[in-house]
Amino acid sequence: MNSTIAFTVLLSIFGIGDIVANKTKATISMILFVAVAMLAGFWSGILPQTLIADSNVASLGRVAAGLLVVSLGTMLNLSELISQWKTVTIGVLAVAILSIFVYFFAGPIIGRDMAIAGAPVLSGGSAATLIMTTALTEKGLEQIAVFCVLLYVTQKFLGVPIASFMLKKEANRVLGLYKSGAYKNELENNGKGKEISFRILPEMKKELQTPFVLMAKTASVVVLSNFLAELTAGKVNAFVLYLVLGVIFTEIGYLEKDILKKANANGFIMLLAMTVIFANLTKATPEMVASFIGPALITVAFGFAGVAITSIVAAKVLKFTPALGISIGVSCFFGFPATYYLSHEVANAVGETEEEQKVLLDHILPKMLVAGFTTVTIASVVFAGIMINLL
Repeated sequence: MNSTIAFTVLLSIFGIGDIVANKTKATISMILFVAVAMLAGFWSGILPQTLIADSNVASLGRVAAGLLVVSLGTMLNLSELISQWKTVTIGVLAVAILSIFVYFFAGPIIGRDMAIAGAPVLSGGSAATLIMTTALTEKGLEQIAVFCVLLYVTQKFLGVPIASFMLKKEANRVLGLYKSGAYKNELENNGKGKEISFRILPEMKKELQTPFVLMAKTASVVVLSNFLAELTAGKVNAFVLYLVLGVIFTEIGYLEKDILKKANANGFIMLLAMTVIFANLTKATPEMVASFIGPALITVAFGFAGVAITSIVAAKVLKFTPALGISIGVSCFFGFPATYYLSHEVANAVGETEEEQKVLLDHILPKMLVAGFTTVTIASVVFAGIMINLL
């Protein structure tokens, strides 16, 4: 297929996916739509198996993956993470125990390699999936990479309904306290701690923050991360360093907050990075996908068991309610922006007035946003970097 036509077809699939997600209020996510559309297209012969190769974006996608993860680091707020340390603790423990449960309990049933690859994907989003599918492809384990994609596109269907139910339970509790006058709008509930600044570099003038300058700065951090990863002989995964250095260089003032968005490149970079994940679907057959349904259900079952047990215990120790603890823990199955939309949806559904809705949103939203970033953006990437060395 002509490269321009192939690229246009890819853009169209992703574009239609966005429309479907918008119309269904993310009940059908863009990711799920793209995966199903591509599989249907490849299996029916409507789309050529060489679609992604013909579009010439695969090699750029690997570069874009690094830029994307560095950008995720620029979105984190250390002051908020510190002030919400209880939420961070529950999120990190949930991802850690999820990985342990999948590895030790699901592993003997579904196979060691599949458990190693599936745990970080189940506990994270695009970044963790990128790490695992890239490593699996390099090691010639394309079939397990397809299994990772299957987990990636379906994990939201478990997390969102559970979080929605638990958040409504928490919201009704808070609303009852508020109406009785017993609710206190605590500092941590608002997530507003003292701002901590580590900036040592002056802010770059606005007129110099052009897309090319911002992209070049982001790319320089990717290059440095790759260099440091090579110094460790691969023991520290480059993707982990992308995230860590993204945070560090943002805090010291070298990188701007949410840098890819400021460079007007977020959507394009995301498209390129996502093609690396979905490229694995060109090798998927109906028989292969069917054979992965059982292992996927087993992985999800043990993963959720780990999250639920950990979240309840940690919540009790940290004096959170079990409902709030589970909501924070299962955020690893969907992350941002679902954490944002879900918090607003629950607050609007439970609160009867604008004032009540604001109280509920102030209580729920900061925790869920921090939970999503902690589990999906930080913990899952770090654990993917650890698990990848076990393959």
